[in-house]
Amino acid sequence: ALGTITFTGAMPSAPDNDICVQTGGVTAIYPANAGWTESGMRDISTSVTWKSDCDHTSGTACADNGDGLTHKKTCANCGTVLAEQEDHDFSGGLCACGIGKCGDQVFWRIEDGALTIYGTGPMYDYRNSYDDFDDEPEYAWTNSPPWLGLTIGSVTVEDGVTNIGNYAFFRMDVGSVTMAGSVTKVGDYAFFGTRASVTASPNITAVGECGLAGTHVDRIAKAVTVGKGAFQGTGFTDGRVAVSGWVDEWAFYNSGVTTLILGENVKYIRSYALGGCTALIDAIGGAIHHIGNVHKYAREEDRPEHTVFVITTDG
Repeated sequence: ALGTITFTGAMPSAPDNDICVQTGGVTAIYPANAGWTESGMRDISTSVTWKSDCDHTSGTACADNGDGLTHKKTCANCGTVLAEQEDHDFSGGLCACGIGKCGDQVFWRIEDGALTIYGTGPMYDYRNSYDDFDDEPEYAWTNSPPWLGLTIGSVTVEDGVTNIGNYAFFRMDVGSVTMAGSVTKVGDYAFFGTRASVTASPNITAVGECGLAGTHVDRIAKAVTVGKGAFQGTGFTDGRVAVSGWVDEWAFYNSGVTTLILGENVKYIRSYALGGCTALIDAIGGAIHHIGNVHKYAREEDRPEHTVFVITTDG
């Protein structure tokens, strides 16, 4: 097989060179205007395959076009573009270009342990038989996420993705998670057991059962409906959390929440929702703000000297 090619004569720096690719992997670049002829170059070695002679049967390579739908297909031997836009093939779970699908219009790729989820709309939901609230929880996948078993150092959910699917990263060793502002919901058990450091979307309005349990979250910016155990054991950089709709049982159990702001539309707060919250400083209800405004604009003779609010928790 060809191992070394020695050239004679001037080697101009002009980029318009003739290129040949040897089947064993050696690439030779010849000067375009130094008197070389194709027949002369062919005489160097019969183990050289010329681009003009390649029949494109030695395999193909593809590279994602970045549109979430297609990739460019090239000949693996000579580099000729065979298709500028070819649809991804997910029949084997992962396209040859390294792109996977995790929603009707949501895709994923991983490079050096960095997993990126992109596209538009919600992710698929996955399923594990585990339930932390069973006396004897089982642990078996019935519908597993496609990245199960891969080494994931970080997860980035890009703008356009709206929901993070149930069990998407359940009990996976994930170091950090960054969510774009388009994410509004975190599904059941999505990050349970990851212990990840989470930069949450500022527009999250719902967290499912155990969705962020055991993680560390920078802050929850908007009022959220909180599922069973959603923030159980969760640490917060900013411990002020506003809630709306409902707060299910065990929602903030043993978490680092410091201030719970209750919206006027809170329907219920279930048992042990704030159990073990030793960092809880105060709970501020929308009714308190409302009464404060009433007193602010009331006539002095109608304004009570003191108003007492009683807030009861089991924390």
